[in-house]
Amino acid sequence: MPNAVNTGKPGHQDAGTLRVLVVHPRRVERVRLIRPLRTQFGRNVQVFEAAVRAEAVEHLARQPIDVALVGARVDGGGLGLVSTVAEAYPQTATILVADADSPSLAAGAAEAPGVETIVAGKIDAESLARTVASAVRQVRLLLDYRQTVRRMEETHAELDLFIRALSHDMNANFMIMEHSFSQLERCLGSQCPGQSGLLELAAHVRACMTESKRFLNDLIDLGRTGSVEMEPEAADTGSIVDEVLFEQRALLEERNVEVQVLGPLPRLWCNRRRLKQIVTNLVRNALRHGLDGNRPRLTIDSPDLGERNRTTAALRIGDNGRGIPPAWRGKIFEPGCRLPGTPAEGSGMGLAIVKKIVGHYGGNVRAESSPDGGAVFVVELPSIGHALTCAADRQSEPAGNGFKPDRRLGHDTPHSDPQLHPHQGFVRQIEPGRPRS
Repeated sequence: MPNAVNTGKPGHQDAGTLRVLVVHPRRVERVRLIRPLRTQFGRNVQVFEAAVRAEAVEHLARQPIDVALVGARVDGGGLGLVSTVAEAYPQTATILVADADSPSLAAGAAEAPGVETIVAGKIDAESLARTVASAVRQVRLLLDYRQTVRRMEETHAELDLFIRALSHDMNANFMIMEHSFSQLERCLGSQCPGQSGLLELAAHVRACMTESKRFLNDLIDLGRTGSVEMEPEAADTGSIVDEVLFEQRALLEERNVEVQVLGPLPRLWCNRRRLKQIVTNLVRNALRHGLDGNRPRLTIDSPDLGERNRTTAALRIGDNGRGIPPAWRGKIFEPGCRLPGTPAEGSGMGLAIVKKIVGHYGGNVRAESSPDGGAVFVVELPSIGHALTCAADRQSEPAGNGFKPDRRLGHDTPHSDPQLHPHQGFVRQIEPGRPRS
C-alpha cells in the first residue's frame, strides 16, 4: 500500500498518493465527503466514486484502494459492504459514514476491528483527515502484524524441519556408535578380564553416551510435538544422584573433589529425566563456579522441612566456594545471568533451566549461604514419602572406603539392588588425593 497519508499528523502531505473510494447512493453526499478530502490532502489524493455496491467492488478489484468511505444507505447495507471489503481486500481501510439518526449502526461498525465511523451530518475537513489517518494506520499495523506472524510460522516450519533432519542424522550416528561400542565392550570383557580400570572406563563412556542419547530423544520430541516429556512419576533421588556423580566422575577426579552424599534422599513426584537435569545442572554449576581451590567439597543431602515434609521434600546441593551475595540470589536464576567475575563458561542457562523445571511441578528453588562459606541450592518438590531408614544410616562410612558409583547403571529405570548401590544411605565420598583406578 502506498505511503499515502502521514499518520502522525493528519492532513500532512507527502510524496505518496492516497487512493480513496467514496461509496454513497447520492451524488451530493459523495461531494460532501470529497471536498474536505481535497482540502486536506490536495494533489496527494485520488478519488474514485461508486453509487452502488457492485460498482464499488469493481473499483476495488481494478486498482489498490487505501481507504473506502462507505455510506450506511448503500444497497445491501453499508455495514455489509464494510465487512466484505475487510474480508476480501484487507489492505483497504474502511470508514462507515452513518446517518445522524442511526447511532446503533455506527456503534456496530465501531466494534469491528480496523473500522472507523463518522456521522454524515458532522463532517469537517480536519476530523475527516484524522479519521482517514487512523483507519489507514490501523490497516498498516494489522498487515504488519499478519506479515510478522506469517514469517514466524515460516521460521518455525523451517526450524522444525531442521530439527527433524538433524535428529535423524544424529540418531543414525548414535546407532553406529552404540554398535561399535558394544563390540569394544565384548572385546574388553574377553581379552582384558583383569583390567577393571578399562571396564570401569568403558562403563562410564557407556553411561555418558546413554545420557547423550536421551538429550537427542528430547530434541526429537521437541521437533515432533513442540515439547519434551514432563509427566511426573515416582523418582528416586538417590539413584539419580549416583548416576550423575558417575557421569561427572572425570571432572570430580580431575579437580580432586570430595563428595559427601548424606542419606536418605527423598523420592519425589517429578519426571525422572527432568529431575536428573536438575541434579546435573546443580552439580555442574558447583564444579564450575563453587569449589574451594585448595580442598574442594560438594555436599548433597535432604534437609528436614518440618510439617511440610508430609507433602514436600527437599534436595540440597552445597559447595564450599566463594558463595553468592544476597543481592544476587534471585538474579542468578535468570537466563544468561552470571555473577561478576565469573568465567564465561557454559551458556548461563543451567540455573534458569532448574527454576523452569521446578516451577512446572509446583516446587521452588532457592540459593542460600553455606555454614562453610559456600553456596547451597535447595530444591523443594512434591514428595511421595521418604524411604524408611534407621538413624544409623546417617553415619559416615568407614575411612578409606571411597565413593564407588555403580559401574554398569542401565540409566533407564531407578535401581534398588543393594549390590548396585552398596553405600545407599551413608556418607559417600571421593577422597582428595586418592589414587584413581
